[in-house]
Amino acid sequence: MLANCNTLLASRYVTASKELKKHISFLIELKKDLEIIFRRIRFLKMKLSQQYSEAFSAASSSVFNVLDEEEEQEEKEKLPTKPATEANTASTANASSSGSRESSPCSFTSPSTSDTG
Repeated sequence: MLANCNTLLASRYVTASKELKKHISFLIELKKDLEIIFRRIRFLKMKLSQQYSEAFSAASSSVFNVLDEEEEQEEKEKLPTKPATEANTASTANASSSGSRESSPCSFTSPSTSDTG
């Protein structure tokens, strides 16, 4: 039973590690693309600020004021409505449920043993 559990976990670990490597490489590529995009945006902002300095400064100050107001509204909406005691009991419940998961890692059946019938 334990040997079957170990082989199953080993095979699942191999597939999960391959998928994780794919996701990591995707995230690295995504980060590179975003860095290129933000670099282009900074370049365009710099170019516009040099060519049209008065219009750019007026537009950027009004945009930043609008953004600040939106951020303040979002912060007000994000304020927690639950009392602190409820949040503490929820985190305690999550911790106890993860502990029960660790106590029986092989609660599943191996597909190779169920097909022997």
